[in-house]
Amino acid sequence: YQRRVHGAQLQLLAAASAASSSPIIVVLVSGSAVDLSAVQRDPNVGGILWAGYPGQAGGQAVADIIFGTYNPAARLPITFYYSNYTETTDFRDMNLRPNGSHPGRTYRFFEGPVLFPFGFGLSYTRFAVQLALRGESVVPYAMAQEDVDRTRLRPHTARTVITVTVKVKNVGKRDSDFIALLFATPPPGIEGAPLRALVGFERVHVTSGKSTLAHISLKTHQCA
Repeated sequence: YQRRVHGAQLQLLAAASAASSSPIIVVLVSGSAVDLSAVQRDPNVGGILWAGYPGQAGGQAVADIIFGTYNPAARLPITFYYSNYTETTDFRDMNLRPNGSHPGRTYRFFEGPVLFPFGFGLSYTRFAVQLALRGESVVPYAMAQEDVDRTRLRPHTARTVITVTVKVKNVGKRDSDFIALLFATPPPGIEGAPLRALVGFERVHVTSGKSTLAHISLKTHQCA
């Protein structure tokens, strides 16, 4: 099962590159990941924009990004694999965890090389990010058990037990949003545990040359 750009698509890319005096931008409209390594290697490709399946305003949104009216800040919600992954993996096997010849799925369990990782994203500006305040690293067991029992059917009502603060500085020339992603890595030796897991995120707007703080609050169940 091939999920890569090939054939007539590469011919179209070559023709567009030859006809243009400037780098070209490739817009991918797809519902899932596609191996774009051939596109990425093309020296005449100046940018790649994944549009997903846009709605009726999708054309306007794509144009706003290409022409610089809007500064993108999105993060990939999926992993973009190389085609050898999809060509050698049975896509009918829905197991996330590695199992025999199955290498696992998603950023949580797959350890092989990928084209673009989950959470990848570019902007027309640059950021400097540093951890400003880590917060408590240990949640008392009694508190965790009480919260889990009390909020089993309503986890959003659990109390905040840890707040992580990230300092974000816009060191580029354009104002932009920034999405801070917080991943947790479990202790070693836990069978079936993921390599990492996204436990929180926060979107902030940062003016060029300025700094701001992103506060990511975690509930009890997010620390389990």
